[in-house]
Amino acid sequence: YFTYEMTENAKANELYVKGRYALEYRKSQEQLKEAEQYFISAIALDDQFVEAYGNLGMVYQWMYQFEKAEEELESALRLAKKSYNDPGLAYIYNLLGIFYTRSQKFSKAIRNYERGLELQIQLKDRFGEGKILQNMGNCYSSMQNTNKEKDHGKAKLHVEKAIAVYSSLEEELAMGNALADLGNIYKNLGQLTEALDNHHKALAMYRKIDEVVNSRRILFN
Repeated sequence: YFTYEMTENAKANELYVKGRYALEYRKSQEQLKEAEQYFISAIALDDQFVEAYGNLGMVYQWMYQFEKAEEELESALRLAKKSYNDPGLAYIYNLLGIFYTRSQKFSKAIRNYERGLELQIQLKDRFGEGKILQNMGNCYSSMQNTNKEKDHGKAKLHVEKAIAVYSSLEEELAMGNALADLGNIYKNLGQLTEALDNHHKALAMYRKIDEVVNSRRILFN
């Protein structure tokens, strides 16, 4: 499925990968600072590196520096639009959706997810489409509106669509994560039988691919 070259600078790409790893698997604030420096260094080598700006913004969000986070994400958005970088633009819309979900600005989050989803469909990037559907589902699940039943119905629908996408691509880790999210949605609704069923499916998927950390998280939940 769809791939593209984020940067032509090999060193910048190497630093970006290290930054993503430090951010994704962080165990301390020190690793957030490491990720920050990796992304800053990648941008210094390629000032058009959209994804590096975006992930730098996510680092600042985890550091609780929300203004800086939003500034970096908006910079990435402007850069992607200016350079007609549609894959990068779709990626940033997804990050903005995550940012606004965590900030509990759910209307803004959904608008950005919808824009990103539209682009991913146009680009025929099925995996990217699945990630946005999954994140939209989690956003609807996080909403605390008066019509909670309706929001959780939308949450289930989007995550189930994401699972269907991952299944067609045989993306087992992503499918396990989405099944875990679906279990959490049912858990929040008080539908514990359905929650356990999806958590068991997620656990089986994680054990199949020897994903120890996520297996432990499921058992803890």
